[in-house]
Amino acid sequence: MNNREIDDIIRKSLPGIKKDLVALKAWKEEPKGIPKFKGRAFPGICSNIGEVLITKETHYVTEEQCYCAGGVMSFGLRKERNRQEWGEVHKSHLSGDPRGHKDPETAAKYYEGEEKRLSPFPKEKSAAVQVGLLRDIPEPDVVLIFCNPQDGDVINRAFTWPTGEMMMGYGSHGGCTFTLRLPFVSGKPTFSIGDTEWRHYIGLEDPELTISVPFKDFDRWIFNLPVRAEYYDKYRKAIAYRRYKTPLEPQREVMAKFLGELWKNTAPNVAK
Repeated sequence: MNNREIDDIIRKSLPGIKKDLVALKAWKEEPKGIPKFKGRAFPGICSNIGEVLITKETHYVTEEQCYCAGGVMSFGLRKERNRQEWGEVHKSHLSGDPRGHKDPETAAKYYEGEEKRLSPFPKEKSAAVQVGLLRDIPEPDVVLIFCNPQDGDVINRAFTWPTGEMMMGYGSHGGCTFTLRLPFVSGKPTFSIGDTEWRHYIGLEDPELTISVPFKDFDRWIFNLPVRAEYYDKYRKAIAYRRYKTPLEPQREVMAKFLGELWKNTAPNVAK
């Protein structure tokens, strides 16, 4: 299934999604025929994503064009920092900042310990990252879906039922760590609330979170999304019906009333 077909399935299945789907692709060499970002991005990949959502245009960026190292390290444009370097970063621009860790040792523990354990760095070197809308990038590495928790629940269920796997979610002060690096390196989808920079440079609204999917992973479960979306839309109405009223009908009849053909009574002994 190609990028445009996947984009179409997601948008039609979940019309509540307001933002375009964004795709990112790492290149071993700077790509030809794709515009290079002009100037220097501040802070980096997250602001590039925000720009793409506004302009609808595709471009690529290199390491030297990004002030923040989080995104470029996520795709292997630069090597990961060691423990000493993280301590120096803390001293240089995080010390005394309320966003920062309490001391260099704690910063090093976080970056060298917790973060690295949960989200390893890529081993291969890249030269550039292409950022654009999913419909414009044929075979990207990572696809970003910005949605509310309700649509996120549907996507999660569409993923987990056919695969038997869990989609893990994360909170952190580095959005790139779990929305870019983890799916790029591990090949597993994730969701995240993001951090202040990720949320505001991209332009996320308060109810929105980010689901990140390795493009190749869609083939395993995207076919399941349309029916899951329809099912849970009707299922929520059935729940609301039972929640705010005390129906005289048995549970099976309430489900059949709202879900129609999607409700298959395969368990006749379910309690009423």
